[in-house]
Amino acid sequence: MRAFLFQGAAMSEMFYLLFIGNAVVLCGAAALGAYLMSRGDEAQARAEAEARRNERC
Repeated sequence: MRAFLFQGAAMSEMFYLLFIGNAVVLCGAAALGAYLMSRGDEAQARAEAEARRNERC
């Protein structure tokens, strides 16, 4: 009986760690995506400013 309870505790702990790990991975992916999108926006703004500067000349 004691082994069965221990196995149940180990399984619930494993699912808990799996859930936390999954949440960390998803949050990391979302943060990375937002960072890369902001870098893309900066690059596009820089390119548009350069194009406007070249139009004037």
